[in-house]
This record gives sequence, C-alpha cells and structure tokens, in this order.
Amino acid sequence: DNNTIQGNIIGPDITGTSSTGVLDGIRVEAPAVDNLIGGLTPEAGNLIAYCDRHGIGVEPGTAGNTIRGNAIHSNVGEGIRLGDGANG
Repeated sequence: DNNTIQGNIIGPDITGTSSTGVLDGIRVEAPAVDNLIGGLTPEAGNLIAYCDRHGIGVEPGTAGNTIRGNAIHSNVGEGIRLGDGANG
C-alpha cells in the first residue's frame, strides 16, 4: 500500500528494442491500495515496453491506485490490463 513507482525503465534490454523476459512490467496484486504509478511531470513517468505479457497488470481486489503519465508500448498483451486474474 501507498507505494510510488516513478522514473523507471521496465522491460527493454540495454538496446531499448527487445525484451529482457519480464512478464508484467508492473503488477498490482490484491489487496494493494493507494499506489501511484507514474505522475504528472515527464520525469515521473515510467517507460514500460517489450514485456512478455502486459505493461501494467492490475488484479481485482485492489483500490485507489493511480496510473498516469507513463510511456507504455510494444508489450505482447495490453498496455494496462485492469481486472487481471492471477493466471492472466
């Protein structure tokens, strides 16, 4: 609860063009509440790309989580997957 995830590069290898084998770039699991992923300024946003599943996976049973200002692209699944179950 109450975590802040900002300014990270998640998923791409050192070349920035392919996967490092990350499943979900960020996964919010129940009963997590009131977490901030990204932010309002450019430096607060996360780059989440080339993940083998979703950029951000959010399970049911979480609440009050904020996702904003992130660059999310080139993931196998959805950029943001809301209501994602434990088995995907």
